[in-house]
Amino acid sequence: IVSTVTSSTSWSKKADKASLISQINQSAESISINASKINLNGVVTANSYFCILTDGSIKSTKGTLGGWTISSDKIQSRFAGIDALTIHSDGYLKFGTCKISST
Repeated sequence: IVSTVTSSTSWSKKADKASLISQINQSAESISINASKINLNGVVTANSYFCILTDGSIKSTKGTLGGWTISSDKIQSRFAGIDALTIHSDGYLKFGTCKISST
């Protein structure tokens, strides 16, 4: 998207910046959207680690969800700085130092 507006007399007659419902600020480096509601349709990708799919589900290989740490092969909870529970994608659970395999 390329847009360039330096001034517009017809726009200034309609509204000023303080009365706008939303704003989109665009530069060569970034785009900022300020609005009370933002409607995004389709797959939304924030970066290579997080994606919102068309059915509303999320796909993430990194992050935190309700106190759980997400990585590419496991989700993990911690209590008092100690690994409390880890669920591994290859089928085993780990409670502290106790490891339970799905087999």
